[in-house]
Amino acid sequence: MLVDKPPKGREWAFEVKWDGYRLAAHIEPGRVRIITRGGYDWTDRFSAIAAEAAQLGHETMILDGEAVVLDE
Repeated sequence: MLVDKPPKGREWAFEVKWDGYRLAAHIEPGRVRIITRGGYDWTDRFSAIAAEAAQLGHETMILDGEAVVLDE
């Protein structure tokens, strides 16, 4: 439910809804691919994210997340 402020109290859990692109970073031996929810390879569009993911120190992994811009 969209609200102006998050609920208060320890019994509440919430997630901020950012308006971005849902992406999965596929870290593989020798390469990183940035894949959209629709299955498109957008590594070239998110090369900065791919470069950072390559530095995480694991040979293989998949990171699921959302790319957002937090400034103007």
